[in-house]
Amino acid sequence: MISPIVCPDRELTPNATGMTLMDIRNVVERVAEDLRASGDTKIISVKGLKVLGHREAHLLEDGIHPGQEGYRLMAERLSATLEPMV
Repeated sequence: MISPIVCPDRELTPNATGMTLMDIRNVVERVAEDLRASGDTKIISVKGLKVLGHREAHLLEDGIHPGQEGYRLMAERLSATLEPMV
């Protein structure tokens, strides 16, 4: 499970359900923790802001989606994070 990556214009803006990206990150991370605590050892969670965070927001081509360099960096970071776990 990967929580949302950075999106500066939407970090604190509630969506149609009233949740911000910060809220969604917290829910995703809490669900992953709960699943692991219940014994699901196959759940891997990654904090989206560690994959593409505020310092890399300039790599979002349209302010939402990463461009080529952003995806390259995300792949590099995810590989480094997930490789030892598999």
